[in-house]
Amino acid sequence: MSDEPKRTWSAIKGERKPEQAAPPSPAAGEEAFSTRNAAPRQEQVSLDLRFKDGSCLGLSYAYLTARRFDPSGGITLEMAGYKVVIQGIHLDDLYRRLLLNAVASIQEVDEFEDGAGDSNPKATAVFVIRAEQV
Repeated sequence: MSDEPKRTWSAIKGERKPEQAAPPSPAAGEEAFSTRNAAPRQEQVSLDLRFKDGSCLGLSYAYLTARRFDPSGGITLEMAGYKVVIQGIHLDDLYRRLLLNAVASIQEVDEFEDGAGDSNPKATAVFVIRAEQV
């Protein structure tokens, strides 16, 4: 037998670390999408769509069946039960990361400040996310 004292459930439960809150939504000109916690070659489990009105929709990458990119029309994702259309500017990098299931969240913004692109002239800005149940 072990000399270690028995631990109660409440003692174990009290030792758990609190879960972190979701990161705040980026302001206009900040990153339009997040690859947080995505080490090289590590896929995300789900995609979090964050809308201008504050609502969110989480979709599982497991049900992502098709991805299309048209520079003039945006990115179209077909998932079980949903068709998602993402429109904005400089969506190339976002699309490449979606192909790798490496995007954790996409944030819709009201406007893109011209000055925000000074440090990165190819900064991605997502103006519209439409998620329709099919």
